[in-house]
Amino acid sequence: MRSSSSLAAAKRFPILSLLTLLNIPVVSVAAGQEHYCLSPFRQESTPSFVVNPRKNVWIDFGETDAAGRPAGGDVLALLMRYFRVTLPQARLLLRELAGQSVPAPTLPPLEPQPAGAAFQEVSLSPLSYAPLVQYLRERGIRWELVQRNPHVLGRLQQVFYRPVGSARSRPYFALAWRSDAGGWELRSKNFQSCLGPKGLSYLPGREPGCALFEGFFDYLSALTHFGCVSFRCSVLILNSVSMSAQALPYLEAAPVVYSFLDNDAAGRKTLAFFEHHLPGRVQAQNHLYQGYKDVNDFLTRTPPTRPLPAPEPQAHPRRATARWWLWVVFETPDPTPRHCTFYSYSNDAAGYQALVQLCQRLQPQLRYYRLCERTQGLEFRVVARPGSFLPALPTHAS
Repeated sequence: MRSSSSLAAAKRFPILSLLTLLNIPVVSVAAGQEHYCLSPFRQESTPSFVVNPRKNVWIDFGETDAAGRPAGGDVLALLMRYFRVTLPQARLLLRELAGQSVPAPTLPPLEPQPAGAAFQEVSLSPLSYAPLVQYLRERGIRWELVQRNPHVLGRLQQVFYRPVGSARSRPYFALAWRSDAGGWELRSKNFQSCLGPKGLSYLPGREPGCALFEGFFDYLSALTHFGCVSFRCSVLILNSVSMSAQALPYLEAAPVVYSFLDNDAAGRKTLAFFEHHLPGRVQAQNHLYQGYKDVNDFLTRTPPTRPLPAPEPQAHPRRATARWWLWVVFETPDPTPRHCTFYSYSNDAAGYQALVQLCQRLQPQLRYYRLCERTQGLEFRVVARPGSFLPALPTHAS
């Protein structure tokens, strides 16, 4: 009972006072008393970190939780996220912070928090630390391939750091992947963060085309899966799906984009974005790791923790070019009709005749059908339907 009451008391610690102790500046205050801050978890120019002092909670609209909702919580959740600690450790930290003299929160004008302000005593060096090499191997990555890739060796480092305010005697460590903006993507077991500004990672290739990945682990996983040191085409790593718009100038010059984006909802949305802006040039490779969230999960055979969206139906390769097609609806006891489309294998008389013969064979099983001919672009005319004559060949067909 005492533990639950002390926990409730900890959650009542004023969140604005905690912002001041953590040196998280308030940029503006809305009419509804929401306080807007630059997120302490990444570099940004537009505030997306919102604090409600009345409810004593925070929301980070730049990140989402496992359910796809904006990240957020109470003061203890903020401490856990900020220092990467457990709930008991967060309560101890809050107890220490509460004993300090807490000045009144200051409002604008304030300078944005510098990149990496959540870390101190940061040390970067070439990757050689045995626990981090072992972590790579546990994620299925072949270390011998990594060592032979100059692009990877120039970007993949090891970092030792201390979170600001941490009382731990030994530093933490993580893999660090460099972006073209000069920032570093940090990864280790149960830890993911960014040091410095967010940015893309572009690796030029020897041949036309570009392979697109969401994160560097997906890229390393693809190299391991295909058993190659590097790709002949260029490679672009987003490091975050929020960088999609910035990626377009790199991809617009590529004749083809091989997409290895995630199979989750965010990955599907990002793929649709690129397909819209690069029509006809994006070749999705998701079928290679269907049933898994991403390339690395496929490599390690790690099942998804949440159900994945149903795969999008693949368009028939003849859909955009076939001159004739047969659309049919089958007779079934199921009230939901079952329909499909058959495309002519060629645009000459032989292709047309094959569809006519198929329609004649299927008619006893059909509820309805339409034999169509493309006239121009997406426009078409109906050549035959139930009750009409199936012409051997349209008079104007060649």
